Amino acid sequence: MNRNLNIKRIVLLVAATLLYSLTYAAGPATEDKDGVPLWSYLGAESPNMPILYHTRDGVSKPAAFGIEYKKGKTVLQEQIVKNFWKQYNGYCDSMHIKIFYCILFEENLRIEEIRFLKTGLVGRFVDEMEKCGYFDILEKEIANTKGKWERKNKEDRHIPTFVYFGWVNL
Repeated sequence: MNRNLNIKRIVLLVAATLLYSLTYAAGPATEDKDGVPLWSYLGAESPNMPILYHTRDGVSKPAAFGIEYKKGKTVLQEQIVKNFWKQYNGYCDSMHIKIFYCILFEENLRIEEIRFLKTGLVGRFVDEMEKCGYFDILEKEIANTKGKWERKNKEDRHIPTFVYFGWVNL
């Protein structure tokens, strides 16, 4: 009886510690183009550590790296840029800029969310690009890549969500 009680206490302590670390121990958040938190480091700032991804709806979930486009990063970038300019109607002056994006995948590699980072963007550029449809076109082109992703390391992971960070030069 005492042994079961001790096990329950240990499980509760581990759960409370994990919840605390996910809620309070994450580093400062990187923001999306709208100034909304996008992701923060969990613990040590290392490219191999999982991050805490903050969805548009305000849900925070741990996410791991290790996703790649099946045809490679260069093909992905070229494809997105080529298709972007085919769709861009040109009613605004074109901007030549590097845009960073983040894709959140669920455990079966279905795209859950696509967001654009604030990195390198200033408010007036974001407003102009939104007015001209840049983000809508890019989001549509990134969404068109569904089913063309794979995990780099096929071993079983305990983190059910994955992220991919990429960029395009327009």
